[in-house]
Amino acid sequence: MRTHYDVLIIGAGMSGLRAAIAAAEEGAEVLILEKMNAPGGNTLISDGALAVPGTDIQQAQGVEDSPALLAADMLQAGVTNDEALVRIVSEGARTAFEWARSLGIEFQDRADYFGGHSRPRSHTPREGTTGRPYIRLMKQRAKQLGVKLLTKTRVAHLLLDGSRVEGVHTLITNAHGETAKEFRARAVVLASGGYGADAEYLGTAVDPRLAELDTTNSPSATSEVLQAAAAAGAKLIDIEHVQLGAWASPDEKGFGVGPSFGDYIAFPYGIIVDDSGKRFVNELGDRRVVADALIAHGRAAFTIADGVATARMGQNLQKALKKKVIQRFETIEALADAYGIDADILRETIQTYNAALVGDIQDPFSKPFPQDAEPLATPPFHAMRLSPKIHHTMGGVAIDTSTRVLRHEGTFENLFAAGEICGGVHGQSRLGSCALTECLVMGERAGRRAASGKR
Repeated sequence: MRTHYDVLIIGAGMSGLRAAIAAAEEGAEVLILEKMNAPGGNTLISDGALAVPGTDIQQAQGVEDSPALLAADMLQAGVTNDEALVRIVSEGARTAFEWARSLGIEFQDRADYFGGHSRPRSHTPREGTTGRPYIRLMKQRAKQLGVKLLTKTRVAHLLLDGSRVEGVHTLITNAHGETAKEFRARAVVLASGGYGADAEYLGTAVDPRLAELDTTNSPSATSEVLQAAAAAGAKLIDIEHVQLGAWASPDEKGFGVGPSFGDYIAFPYGIIVDDSGKRFVNELGDRRVVADALIAHGRAAFTIADGVATARMGQNLQKALKKKVIQRFETIEALADAYGIDADILRETIQTYNAALVGDIQDPFSKPFPQDAEPLATPPFHAMRLSPKIHHTMGGVAIDTSTRVLRHEGTFENLFAAGEICGGVHGQSRLGSCALTECLVMGERAGRRAASGKR
């Protein structure tokens, strides 16, 4: 087994595969080290949406958008983001989108409205709300370029020579247990993702209460590479900022099948109510706004959409219905009875909501209704219980605009990073569909710089 390469990529998710492809296109010999049995990470269980401004799909919908507007939305939600990094992502989003198309990804003929965005700009693969087509096609492209992939290989620590990273010390899982092996390279790219499934790290490094929450993350989302970077002197930022997925359901474990209903249908085109039947939050607020409201409100919460909304979005809800994560009702009274909601108050809430939607009154929660939204009135009605789960970790290693990892003083000469292992891009709250966009934009940037020797 070879142990010396031009570029080592740590992690085979969206950002790692994009970095590997970019580095190989620059002529580098590339090895990806992946701790799991197969590539994909959180991308595989994501909804696959890319936040992209100024696309032909938006234009066909009559939507005017720009990188500046996307950046403004990201900065408003994140508050403490690194503005230079935000600009790189927002300005590179369209190129990343067209690259995904060139790879063979086909997108649905509509851009969707996710919470915190000022425009409908979330583009989802035609294959469905999944990140699988990205991983499948990126694996093929990487293989064509001669990129090598080694799975079941966990990074234990970085090999250092001053401010240079010489390589990594790994533990490879095999039939005999684990075998230690060192790999060396001219440059290393950290692309191992976040730590949303690492209850121990969340509980000790962030907040003990987080260790008790369920997570939407893949089991791969753990902190060992982040901790290895920190031990080598990398600067960490925003570790305390952990995003909860407000559209998650307590009636299933992990990410499950409910979030797509919440994100794509019920939050933009429906309502969130508590067990009294009253609304208490702007359903299209950013994820931190909605999740914080669910927690602070302290009562059981539900999201509801009608037949017009579910038919328009064309989602197959059968799996969610079979699991009883989502339930279907022919009347509002039946829905209220099933969940113990006051039917009279719920009907009044819906009447007020519909009046605001058509412009008769001001919405009390200032919801920015999508242009194609219609009154919530047509059966069947679908509903889902809500309970926030750990979804995204905004914190990680600090990077500069070249994706070089920062030390407490200065930078590493040849250590780069991209994706959720990085802090700074999203600040205190990430907008939905910006993560995969970030992975493509920053992954390419990291891979090219690692290969070209630009420091």
